[in-house]
This record gives sequence, C-alpha cells and structure tokens, in this order.
Amino acid sequence: MAQTVTDSSPAQLSSTESNTNGIYVSATLEKSYPGQRNYLTVNFHFTPPNTNANSSPFIGWYKGTFYRATNSFCGFVHLKDAEGHEVPLLKPSVNHTNAYPDTYDLWEVRNALIMRIGKGPPLPYLIHGETGHISFSANDYFEIKQPGVYELTIWPKIYKRITAESNLCQRIDFPPITNTFHLD
Repeated sequence: MAQTVTDSSPAQLSSTESNTNGIYVSATLEKSYPGQRNYLTVNFHFTPPNTNANSSPFIGWYKGTFYRATNSFCGFVHLKDAEGHEVPLLKPSVNHTNAYPDTYDLWEVRNALIMRIGKGPPLPYLIHGETGHISFSANDYFEIKQPGVYELTIWPKIYKRITAESNLCQRIDFPPITNTFHLD
C-alpha cells in the first residue's frame, strides 16, 4: 500500500511547497535552462533521518534509498490558464494511476526496461544526495497556445526502499503543490 503523507507544518508553508516527514518538496521555473522553454523542476530536499546515503549517481542506481517513478516523471500534473481552463496534456499517460504502482521491485523494473534503453522509459532513476530534482519542459507535456500566467498543480510521487536491503520500493504520495508561472 502506498504511503500517503500529510503536510507536517501547514501554518508555515504555502501551497507552493510541502514539508512532509522530513522531505521538503517545491516546484520552480528555470528561466535559463539551455535549449528549453518553460523548464519546470520539482525539487526534493531530504533532511535527517531521510537523507539518501548514496551521494553519487555513479555508485550504482541499486544502492540508493529514494527513486523516481518507473516513468521517471514527478507525479500527476494539471495546468490551468489565466481564465481557469485546464490545458490539455500532450502525454496523458503521466496522469494514469497505473503509471504509479503502489510498489515496484527494482530488479524486475530494471530487467523489463533494460532492452528498451533509448526506445522507452529509462530505468528507475536514483534520487541521490540531499537534494533531488525531477525536471521537464511544460511545452513537452502541455499544449501552451499563448504566453501568459498559468497555474501548475503537481501531486509529487517518489519511491522509497521498504528496507535498506530490499529491492521492493513503496510509493510516497505528497500533498499537492501549486505554483503560478508565466509561460511562453
């Protein structure tokens, strides 16, 4: 069963951020990311006791504690324009419940995806170090027809090993974070 967490300090945080069980989550717009327009980043900052022991992605994806979803996306997303109309998703599969199973086995997922490298979703990425990021271009996921102010809501999801030695990872559902961005 997936772990649903609640905001541990709602009086101190706005809807643009969440601090849950020692994991701080926020969303930002990276204006200067080379070659990408409207590049959005979901930031995860791990505080003790949730620090991720693996501080280098080169040590091995299988030695970490926290992982991205099997589709390497951040979780459910919704975008509304200035009039409050929902902007259509270009990749609606990122909002399907089956894209984020309650649990997954690292080795099973790796073996299923290894043959599709370069053709399909990447292997489950390790979220390493004290800060992890999941980034995407809003233009790759939403049909943004005109520049303007948009409201993005993300329901972040990551996975954590059930125990330090287990290959089984359990989904962690964070409260939604909403932020307003000027997209072009």
